[in-house]
Amino acid sequence: MQSILADNKNIPDSKQILELKKFVIPIEQNSDYQTLINQSKQSDIILIGDATHGTHEFYQQRINLSKQLIEASNFKLVAIEANWPDTYILNQYIHSKISLSQLQIMNPFKQYPQWMWKNQE
Repeated sequence: MQSILADNKNIPDSKQILELKKFVIPIEQNSDYQTLINQSKQSDIILIGDATHGTHEFYQQRINLSKQLIEASNFKLVAIEANWPDTYILNQYIHSKISLSQLQIMNPFKQYPQWMWKNQE
């Protein structure tokens, strides 16, 4: 399948859209995850794409899907795109190996913009 870019120079044609729809699973409510969960049981690695940073809806969907993959499919690792030393401190906090506040844990993430890593509702 050709790559599909969302710019004015390369607008997908109807054939590309039909091909893409074979692989798209719309997620509108938690029960919609079941198809993904069933498919994940045959996989060792699941990649969750990231179309946008900083939206509550996206982060909540990613949290819901990650929880279900861990609980239903026995996945044991969630890898994120981040600076390793900063993320290691976060991992230590998650596993209760250090006692700092949530704000203190996020302080090392200074190389990323505020809206990308330290956004609050």
